[in-house]
Amino acid sequence: MKFYYAPMESITIYLYRNIYEQLFGEIDKYYTPFIMPNGKRTFKTREFQDVLPEHNEGLHIVPQILTKSSEDFIRTAKELKELGYDQFKSWLPVKNRCSQTKRLRIPARTRSIR
Repeated sequence: MKFYYAPMESITIYLYRNIYEQLFGEIDKYYTPFIMPNGKRTFKTREFQDVLPEHNEGLHIVPQILTKSSEDFIRTAKELKELGYDQFKSWLPVKNRCSQTKRLRIPARTRSIR
């Protein structure tokens, strides 16, 4: 059985993941909180600190990108690749018929950067 660790906003940052791994271990993949790039920047300081390889040594980290801009998505994926990541989850915010924002995962499975 595989165990994946899903994030909780502002709680499961790299410090928490490292402590959890030291105490309990046996997690196959740790997903990061969303990285939400925009036209001005790719990472907030907190997001960048969360994906730095030196903060996640020995952990299988899968960053998650949330954006509606293909340019922002591509730029962020390339920057994550430069940090050594070859896997990420991509999410696309969409509006439903009631005009409320809901999240639609694209693609349905973890993707490898080529």
